[in-house]
Amino acid sequence: MKILRVTTNNFKLCENNFTIDFIPKANKTEEDKEFELYEVDTDLFVYRTLCFIGKNASGKTTATDLLSVVYDIFTSLKIEDSKSILKHWNQTINLEVYFYHEQTIYRYVTDIVKDTILLKDDIFLFENQKLFKKVYRKTNIKDIFNNEKYEPIEIKTSLPKSLSILYELFKVLSTRGVYITSDDTINLTYDITFNIYKHLGDTEIIKPILKIFDEHIENIKMLSEDKFIINSKTFSKKDK
Repeated sequence: MKILRVTTNNFKLCENNFTIDFIPKANKTEEDKEFELYEVDTDLFVYRTLCFIGKNASGKTTATDLLSVVYDIFTSLKIEDSKSILKHWNQTINLEVYFYHEQTIYRYVTDIVKDTILLKDDIFLFENQKLFKKVYRKTNIKDIFNNEKYEPIEIKTSLPKSLSILYELFKVLSTRGVYITSDDTINLTYDITFNIYKHLGDTEIIKPILKIFDEHIENIKMLSEDKFIINSKTFSKKDK
């Protein structure tokens, strides 16, 4: 599963139809394809890494907060780990997400609201949820965000309002993505990173993550709960 575009209204101080696009618009060189882009399907590329640059108070944290909420929904199928981001926000949030999954492009739309019955700041509900799909083909890449090309998916399962209808697509909770919320401290980030490794084990998924931070790192192996061996092109050492 790969997210292709996120659009929102009423999310904190974002302007209406605030959009984060993961698909590059410029012409792609062979160097881009090798180092900067990931090919999801034939001729469908997304950025490997996104970076938000701007002055203080320009909205960088707000943008990462938005992605934290989106990845939370796609990982846990509800708003769980990112609930603190929305704690003091009382407006209805409109969310639209395009994503790729198993040769198909999906369009997911929903409103996010606070629970008005229990009157708690940490319970969020999904309203007006809809899910659309179309089979991805190389020939229709320019129409990915043309809503007329999508067909609605009928949701037959009766789900609690606190659970996203994405459950109908994914069916079970699984590791679809790994994210760290934007308000984590540095020490906590390191702790979560190594816990992620323990959870994933010795798999190929950890290698591209490591290369983001140090291109010389080739692999990491856990010897025990608190000892690791880091293999690099320039050195090999044991880290505690």
